[in-house]
Amino acid sequence: MQNIEMIYGPFDEDEVRFYYNALSEGMPTIPINSFQKDFVFNLFYKYFGDPSTINMINVMDYVKLIIAARRILEDAGMILLPHIISSKVVHLATRKSINKKDLTKLEMSDTYQQVIQKYRSEKIRKHVLGLIATTITSDFEAIEPEYPEINGKKIQIIPELVMEEIPQYINLI
Repeated sequence: MQNIEMIYGPFDEDEVRFYYNALSEGMPTIPINSFQKDFVFNLFYKYFGDPSTINMINVMDYVKLIIAARRILEDAGMILLPHIISSKVVHLATRKSINKKDLTKLEMSDTYQQVIQKYRSEKIRKHVLGLIATTITSDFEAIEPEYPEINGKKIQIIPELVMEEIPQYINLI
């Protein structure tokens, strides 16, 4: 965590507390959603050495990872995914595939083609489609400490943007 704080920090304690409060909604701890956790953890496994170590971090460090993940995605030029990765998951609709029209659009995407060429795996291709489908069909609530007018509001999902940014995200990890 020290390396992550040096690279992606500093993390303002008020900002960390804001995210913690928004995610916990007065409960003693944060309910960690596995979908969001995977999105966040995939960006940081390399800092922890092995997959089990990252799972032993405390809740406040998890919040810092969420903030760092948002910064990474924003720095990569993404628009929607940074807000989704740092949001509160309201409703998770797990899906494995997208409709034919969207699949055709996705397959024409240069970024998606880069992922396919990089990994050359049917399993990875199906995983990417599952991430896209789940993201498009789920509901997320914005956590925006700097923009109180949209904090707590439902994030409007734009499928075309999701289909471009998730392959970009996959190329980052």
